[in-house]
Amino acid sequence: MDINIDRPLREILQMLSPYFGNDYVFAIVLFIVFLGLAFAISYAYKIVLHLIYRRSPANTDAKIIDETRTPVIYFVVLIGMKSVITALGWKGGVVQDMQNVLSSILIIVFAYILIKISDIIIEAWGRMWKRRTRSKYKDTVFPLIRKLSMVFIAAVAVIVILSVWGIQIAPFLAGLGIAGIAIGLAMQDSLSDLFSGVMLILDTTYKVGDKIRLDTGEVGIVHEITMRSTRVQTYDGNIIIIPNSNMAKAKIINYAQPIYMERGVIPFGVIYGSNVEKTKEVAKRALASMDGILQDPEPTVDFLELADYYLSFRGTFWVSDFTTRWDKEREAVQRIYEELNNEGIEFAFPTRTLHMFQHELKEKK
Repeated sequence: MDINIDRPLREILQMLSPYFGNDYVFAIVLFIVFLGLAFAISYAYKIVLHLIYRRSPANTDAKIIDETRTPVIYFVVLIGMKSVITALGWKGGVVQDMQNVLSSILIIVFAYILIKISDIIIEAWGRMWKRRTRSKYKDTVFPLIRKLSMVFIAAVAVIVILSVWGIQIAPFLAGLGIAGIAIGLAMQDSLSDLFSGVMLILDTTYKVGDKIRLDTGEVGIVHEITMRSTRVQTYDGNIIIIPNSNMAKAKIINYAQPIYMERGVIPFGVIYGSNVEKTKEVAKRALASMDGILQDPEPTVDFLELADYYLSFRGTFWVSDFTTRWDKEREAVQRIYEELNNEGIEFAFPTRTLHMFQHELKEKK
């Protein structure tokens, strides 16, 4: 496979050269034309950017134009340099090497332009997705897509550059295929983690910021999802690193799905003989007095059972964000204790009653 990017340019110049009596004159005219074209493109970019920024500074088109302005000018100048060398008709190995170097730089600049454009477009899609879904899906999926697109464009550019220098690509690709099989077998676990990570992201099993419980019992916030592992930050401040293949097989509780609301539960017990209705009323008042909890659904207190040594109750309330549940449960425990204690309602604790009997032993005669 041999890619010759000079052939179209050479054919165009051969069509134009008869109109000029001298190759050097033709080369100078070409250089001036391409230099003027570069200045014209630069001026046009300024005008277009000014018009777009007046309408919307965050416009995707404006970002594309702003990021590609300089490389496009370089691209035009490089084509002009190649045109001048081709028009002069210079021959020889050094000239051919110069042409190949210019062609390689052209391919690199063009690949850079494509990477910038794809990066901006994918980022814009990510913002649009987040705005529509109000989720952090873009924090995991779209960076991965951006990296994959960059790798793909760079790989194609390298293949084209190798072809420009006359290096046969077919044996190279065949060797890559064999090496890929060998590497795949050697890196089976790593590839399993990679594809498991992609599936976890696409399936939205969890995303960055979600609170999850692992099947091993740990609870934490998803800190980062990489191509190999998932990092979960516990409430102790530690980071648990789990391979994605293990996460794909594990049973996980996601507290952030399907909604961010979460219920706080406070179990407590009072002694036998306490007024049940009064206990429920006081505990509910304690829960309702807290800031940062939802009033719809409102807090509730339920009488559950007659336990061994206490009357069992359970207070419940809802918070709008699962990240605040733990703090509100601690506050609710304190509020219920203080309110019940102020009302003279005693909390139960394990007790044991011992009955002692005194027997007189009569001495046998």
